[in-house]
Formats: sequence, C-alpha cells, structure tokens
Amino acid sequence: MEHHGISRGVLLPLLALCLAACSSQKPFKWTAVERGEVMTPGVVIQAADGSFTLRAGQPFVPPMPATNCPTSPAPRNWDTVKANATKVIVHHPAASAPVHGLLVFCSVPPNNEPQGQLHTLKISEDRLPQTATMESVVWDDVAYDWEYRDDAGDVSQVSSWPTWILWMSQQPF
Repeated sequence: MEHHGISRGVLLPLLALCLAACSSQKPFKWTAVERGEVMTPGVVIQAADGSFTLRAGQPFVPPMPATNCPTSPAPRNWDTVKANATKVIVHHPAASAPVHGLLVFCSVPPNNEPQGQLHTLKISEDRLPQTATMESVVWDDVAYDWEYRDDAGDVSQVSSWPTWILWMSQQPF
C-alpha cells in the first residue's frame, strides 16, 4: 500500500519548530479593562441596538471586551476592528448631527498604567470634520514592556496597545 503524506522524519522537526516558535509568543495573559468613563463633556455614545448608553462623567462597565484588536488602528486592519466592534451613535456637542461609529473595547496586556485600568474615552472636536468625507478614528494606547528571548539573548521591547478604538463616519457602517 502506498502512503502519501508527511513522513515522521519531516513531521517531528516541523512540530519542534512550531513549539519553539509558539513559546516565544507574548508571555502574558490579556485582560479585559473593567471600568470606563467618557471624558469629553457633553458626549453620549449609544449602542445602535439600544443595549447601552455611555455618558460623559458617568463611569461604566465596558459592555463588550474584545481580545482581537490591531496594534495601531489603520485602514489596513479595518476588518479586525469591524469584526469585534459594536455599532454606535455618537452625540458630540460640537457636531451638528450625531455620527455613526464602530466602538471596540480591547483587552490589554497586564500593566499598571491608568490607561490599562480604566477606558478613558476622549473624542476631540477636531476629529469631527473628517467624518464628512471619510472615517475618523480615535483611540487610547497603553504602554507595556514585553520581555522575550531571541537569538541575540534577552531583549526588552517597549510597545503600546490600544485600550479602545472608535471609528466614526456621517454614513452608517
């Protein structure tokens, strides 16, 4: 009987390589941020389905933490944000009409920074004009220190990660 497939001589080294590569992944457990507050006076964010309302000055429990957020929100990773976000309506005192949004609360690496303990949603007035011709995105980062071992020895790399992302547009998403 003829057997087609990967031999053990190839499979075992591939498995060992995969295990070695996987062991160099981020050495921490991502955690959901348990509190949040809209910091921009007069801003109200409502879920399009009516499931929640976030108001300036009123602390809240994030309604939908996500584990899959891009390291920097940009058009190239739009699909990742969209897949994990909730459709919202953003009321801003500087806007003539509410704008549509996609809001995602990201899980973060363990840290002691205030941004990693509390989602502080700040929506600057200068982000609103961009919603007329394209999407405008706002977010807040938390810094973390990711230590890992590579071929050169121990390396400490400081990185950042978004704690929340809000894409806004005058057109529905």
